Amino acid sequence: MQLFCLPYAGAGASAFRCMKEVLPRSISVCPLHLPGREHRYSAPLINQVFELVPQLAQQLHAEVNGSYAIYGHSMGSLLGFELIRFLRRHHFALPVHFFAAARGAPSLCGEDEHF
Repeated sequence: MQLFCLPYAGAGASAFRCMKEVLPRSISVCPLHLPGREHRYSAPLINQVFELVPQLAQQLHAEVNGSYAIYGHSMGSLLGFELIRFLRRHHFALPVHFFAAARGAPSLCGEDEHF
């Protein structure tokens, strides 16, 4: 199973490098790469959730291979929630599970939330 990971604000894919050491080998850790970070450093930063989500959906769609789950930490939880809503609206395959950490429920956030 693939576990697609979304980082907290200011972090990149490398925030999840230690996860490979603690998870079973049957779980493949697949960080999603945000613009303006690490190897996507030259890509313009995006500060609106609804501008970033379609890019994340394309990235995920290109990498997904079978069943998958999504893990989001802090800001990544918000991105993961909105990503799943986008996937559902556009009839993409949905994750079997969503793990959200270090963030309040979406109902506690404003609709036009900035990162």
